[in-house]
Amino acid sequence: MLLEDGQGGIMPCEHNGYVSSLAEALRLLDRYPWHRLYPLHAHLEFRVVVYDAVSDRYKSQNDHQLERLHDWKELCRISDD
Repeated sequence: MLLEDGQGGIMPCEHNGYVSSLAEALRLLDRYPWHRLYPLHAHLEFRVVVYDAVSDRYKSQNDHQLERLHDWKELCRISDD
């Protein structure tokens, strides 16, 4: 399920088909400001790639609302080392 703006608010919509890569999935998600959402789960196998994608979006969009970036960093278990 993806969320899409509908009349009167956000409405769920079904996604038909599959993507063949994480990069393709992220391109689809980039229609939305997904990096600003509160993260709940990131698969351990993809946590570094997901965090890098989130960080890149903050940098490329010159986004200064960094409170979510900290949440993603914590969820993805990224250290400051």
